[in-house]
Amino acid sequence: MKTPIITILIAACTSLLFIGACNKDSSTPPANPPAPPTPGITAISPTTGSDSTVVTIRGKLFGTTPGGDSVFFNGKLATLISSSDTLLTARVPTLAGDGYITVKANGNTIQGPFFDFDTSYWLSPVAGGFNGANYISTDGNGNLFVSTQGDSSIYKIGPQGNLTRWATVPYCNGTSFDTAGNLFVASQENFPNTTTIYKINPSGVVSRFATDSGVVFGLAIDAKGNLYAGNNTRNSVDKITPQGVVSVFAGNLPEASSVAIGGDGNIYATTNSNPNSLTSGTVVRITPSGAVSTVRSGLRADGIAVDNNNKIYITSSNGQVIAIQSEEYGTTIGLENDTITTHVVVPIGITVDKTGKLYVVNNITSNTNLYGNVIKLTPH
Repeated sequence: MKTPIITILIAACTSLLFIGACNKDSSTPPANPPAPPTPGITAISPTTGSDSTVVTIRGKLFGTTPGGDSVFFNGKLATLISSSDTLLTARVPTLAGDGYITVKANGNTIQGPFFDFDTSYWLSPVAGGFNGANYISTDGNGNLFVSTQGDSSIYKIGPQGNLTRWATVPYCNGTSFDTAGNLFVASQENFPNTTTIYKINPSGVVSRFATDSGVVFGLAIDAKGNLYAGNNTRNSVDKITPQGVVSVFAGNLPEASSVAIGGDGNIYATTNSNPNSLTSGTVVRITPSGAVSTVRSGLRADGIAVDNNNKIYITSSNGQVIAIQSEEYGTTIGLENDTITTHVVVPIGITVDKTGKLYVVNNITSNTNLYGNVIKLTPH
């Protein structure tokens, strides 16, 4: 007779457990807490300017702790003038360059709008009295080297401005340094039939390196030691290997003249389909495989240099030095042109050093003499 009682007790316990489980499952889970608010940038003003421009940054939750915020222009730390929870004012740092504004606040890094940096330049003379100065190169140690046709010389300008005649090369044009410190020079000693490429070692010893057909103006050298030559006669950019073997690298480039190597490994060149026109020039980009595309047209293009950020600088014999910022977005190329100065009479050769300073050969012609000087353009 005890069995039914035990069965009833087990059934009762089971029912209680089931009811408890049902009550537990049917309860409402606790709601997730809202995410904490984060700082944000809503607007900047102005959106363009040079160094020392005061920029206002509007947003939220920047914080109220003095010194708790940091502002950067293109990754460069700016001077913070004032700060509040919704408003920051900062001074654009020197040579900031184009790039995004970022703010570090309350442990967060916030990217803001793009700021267009307007670079200005101070002009100052470096050396003068050159007889038919043409091209200029820097060796990376602060020394400048100027080629002259009038007295067939390569002049060296030291960091302190001391001027010496470094080497003699007949009727020299374009110049370019390799990584070992050798200077390559295009000579018009057999004008207009051929161009001799000379090699000058760091000690100033001159030797013949290669011969190209026609008239070569500018030279540039890549990291592998290949020379690229603007062949004005053949309307091409020619390639000269470290062994001195010459070949056409890119053709159909009318009146090709100056060349430069960009930090992206591409070759940049200037052409002028009508040497007497101020609008027939073109700046082209040539990939390492030889594909040619137009960067800019409709201007007079003579000398060319490219800095580490792939900003292109060209000289125009109408007295201009022009900067071209080239940025690729997929297949669309956005261009920004800026006339740096019109205060150089006849700018020809141009080079840029690792600090961003530009050096321009100013080739001035008179009825009785051919002379020129070197001008430094310092960004600020």
